[in-house]
Amino acid sequence: MLSNKVYKAMKSPLLYILIIAFLMHMYFLLKHPGSVFNEPEVFGKPVSTYGSLDASKYSNMAWQLLHDGIYGYADTKSNAFVTPGQPLYLAGLFQISEWLHIDHITLSRITNMALNLGIISIIYAISQLLFKNIFISSLASMLYTTYFSAYHLFRTLLTEIPSVFFFMLSILIFLLLLQQNKFRLHVLFGIIASITLMFRPTPGPLLLLAWGMMVYKHGLKEAIKIGFIWCIGPVLIMVPWVIRNFMVFGKAYLFSSHAGDPLLSGANPFYLWDENNMTQDMINAGYPDTSEGKGDYAKHLIKDGLTNQFPIWFSWFTIGKTIYLFNEAHALNFYTSYFKPWIIKFFDYQHLFVVLTGLSCFLAYRKNKQILLLSIVVLVYIALSNMFLVMSRYGFFIIPCICILSAFFTIQFFSSLYKKAIR
Repeated sequence: MLSNKVYKAMKSPLLYILIIAFLMHMYFLLKHPGSVFNEPEVFGKPVSTYGSLDASKYSNMAWQLLHDGIYGYADTKSNAFVTPGQPLYLAGLFQISEWLHIDHITLSRITNMALNLGIISIIYAISQLLFKNIFISSLASMLYTTYFSAYHLFRTLLTEIPSVFFFMLSILIFLLLLQQNKFRLHVLFGIIASITLMFRPTPGPLLLLAWGMMVYKHGLKEAIKIGFIWCIGPVLIMVPWVIRNFMVFGKAYLFSSHAGDPLLSGANPFYLWDENNMTQDMINAGYPDTSEGKGDYAKHLIKDGLTNQFPIWFSWFTIGKTIYLFNEAHALNFYTSYFKPWIIKFFDYQHLFVVLTGLSCFLAYRKNKQILLLSIVVLVYIALSNMFLVMSRYGFFIIPCICILSAFFTIQFFSSLYKKAIR
């Protein structure tokens, strides 16, 4: 029995894709290229140590939580600026590093590497569940394996790798429970989805889409029961965070107390205005310099813009921000002096290929139910992201799903060419 399983594993393309991915991860882990990591005189020591300014703030927050018991992002006082997924994840890793007497950054990178390999496996599994086609599954996994940004981000202490892992895992579990309406799968889905939202709240409204599919598949009465089962996850994972916020601040923040900041930063069509001037204009308009004030002012700007300057504001919140999400492979610009030009061009063109074929897949195969489902997930995420500040790092979050769409589009394209050639 064991020998049969080993034989099947040896025949699976996923095994060899994972070997390639492991070797690529080890290269980046040991060689550690990238100007942002190796030029502290340019970027500053905290940024070069942890990979970005946000990552250094998360790391300081995790140490502060461990040693002082204070949950505060970029502050020595308690706050609710960020959701607890990443701080607790890092605090757990840092505590383990102290117990084992190993470098906390190395442990974090190795853990992120394991999660990245897990993402590749999940992409393969999702593709198999959706299409039952080994070529699509293999290509989808390989597209992510050769996608550059993953090799930069696993060495930073940012939210991207763990949040993408849990997001893709929640999609996989959801597809499984569509096939097997089992209680434990519903409970597990609720828990994993809640963990995902504690790392990255943006996909939250996708849960309504998931529940809508339960209504369509099982009827309203059964879907209500399923909804209550899913709620076990939020009760275990999210409610303690809400209670903490209410007890400390008197407000039951579900996610973050500073949602207004990215909303205001995103209310700047094609970045025509200086952000400092926007803050001063906000104060002059009578709005307080708080997260709530920024959120209210952003809503005022958006409403006024869509009313009086509709073309520019509408194009900004649709095509404009989407371009900013996917206009480049995140962080590739830090490696131009480390790799030969043809390697940089490969990663650049590969990113362009994945995005264009992935987003085109919906238009070409929208009548395919599996493609429609995955495309809606991608499009809803893009729409939700476009409400706030956008950057290529946030676009990376949905790249694994786009890789699956790209693989389907590519295999179908060459399959149709082959069929025409043999006629």
